[in-house]
Amino acid sequence: MAAALITGVSRRRGIAAAVADRLRTDGWTVVTAGWTPYDSENQTELDEQAQTDFQCDLGDASEAMRLIAAAENKAGPLSALVLAHTPTAVVGCSK
Repeated sequence: MAAALITGVSRRRGIAAAVADRLRTDGWTVVTAGWTPYDSENQTELDEQAQTDFQCDLGDASEAMRLIAAAENKAGPLSALVLAHTPTAVVGCSK
């Protein structure tokens, strides 16, 4: 069975939650990650929180590898990665 990791699933309304629901409907094993503190600080109207498999701050570069390892430990090898989180900081960009 195919497995996917989807980031940015902290709120029930949103692209990430919709993708997770659709992949589950299509028979995928879905692992989700979100960061509720970011949503709480940056959303004016926070809707219902989604239940996520993992809470992690992907603004910390070291968290990404830990998240992938944890997702594969939970669901097996990943077939897809859907990055739908909002970065808390952009480093190294210039105009």
